[in-house]
Amino acid sequence: MMTILTACFALVGSVMLGRAAVQFMLPDSADTPSPPAEIWGLSIVLGVGLTGWLLFLWSLSHGTLGFAFSASLAGIGIIAGLWATLFSASKTTPDKTAHSNRMVKSCQWIIAVLIGLAFIQTALTPQRFWDERAIFAIKAKVIFEAGSINNAILNDPDFVQYHPKYPLMLPLLEQHTYALLGSVQDRWSKLWFPLLYAGLVLTFTGVCSRHFDAAWAWTCGLLLATAPVLMPNEYGFLSAQADAPVACFHGIAVLYLWDALSSSMSARQFLKPALAGFIASCAAFTKDEGIAFLIIDVLSCGMAMMIPIVFRKAAVSGLVMLIVFAFSATLMLIPWFLHRQRLPDTTEMHYAGRLSTAMLYERLGTLNWSLPHLWHR
Repeated sequence: MMTILTACFALVGSVMLGRAAVQFMLPDSADTPSPPAEIWGLSIVLGVGLTGWLLFLWSLSHGTLGFAFSASLAGIGIIAGLWATLFSASKTTPDKTAHSNRMVKSCQWIIAVLIGLAFIQTALTPQRFWDERAIFAIKAKVIFEAGSINNAILNDPDFVQYHPKYPLMLPLLEQHTYALLGSVQDRWSKLWFPLLYAGLVLTFTGVCSRHFDAAWAWTCGLLLATAPVLMPNEYGFLSAQADAPVACFHGIAVLYLWDALSSSMSARQFLKPALAGFIASCAAFTKDEGIAFLIIDVLSCGMAMMIPIVFRKAAVSGLVMLIVFAFSATLMLIPWFLHRQRLPDTTEMHYAGRLSTAMLYERLGTLNWSLPHLWHR
């Protein structure tokens, strides 16, 4: 029981840290107040991302990773989150429509059951798949034993690990749990993943609630929650692999970019692209493919700006939003890329080297199977 409570302490500390960040990052609007689903969903996503980044920056600056820092981080997060919750309680406007609609309540109950089942199913097994053990779990154990990301083992090209230069978000989160538990128990470090599942579904539903009818928003949230690739597929949020967390971070980043493009611009509204940029950096700090998603986000946002230009609408705000988004993501990723250069290069895939005209032409033949497969999916 004490083990479970300690693992929950790590999760709650992260969520409440995110709740304090939401108090600052989520713009207030009298016309469209943020619903509780968005506030707490975003608190989860931001909290997990902030926890990983703070652990990384602390260790990068030669701080010791262990019980003292993890307990302090979780404790400060809970205190800050409680303050933010109490401070905003008097401002919160209840969504009467959401609570009086039977469809909404039905969706809420089903989503709650799905999230509960995700936590239970995740806790049934330890880490057992290739990626979760050979890439992330082995790094987490080394960091836990060494108390730092700056250790000789991870910098040794002969140390048997897959992708030595892979980002450290997941290993650091797992180490955070181990530091509080005092030992490596990978069953409980997996609980970060269903937590992100809850964050993705709630944030998506909450943002949709500001743009559409509550019943429609919660129905869309339920459809997202029941996407098999997310849950109950065992390679989704039920495992400790990086694909589902990347889907969460990238999805929420795109969601807030869309939200910013769909809203009237104000000084506070420019916090949304900054928020999206930070969350996009979390995707890149989780898996290398997050870098490709970040590039796609910038290009897509730039293409979306062409529409206001064609129709002679104000495009300055869109340009500023794009700059804020890219700057926020880049600023966060600079420390990681500097540290990454010191890591051994063995089994890396060199994604940037694949972005060549010759490579693209050579791989055109793959469209014969990939397009039908995509259409089938």
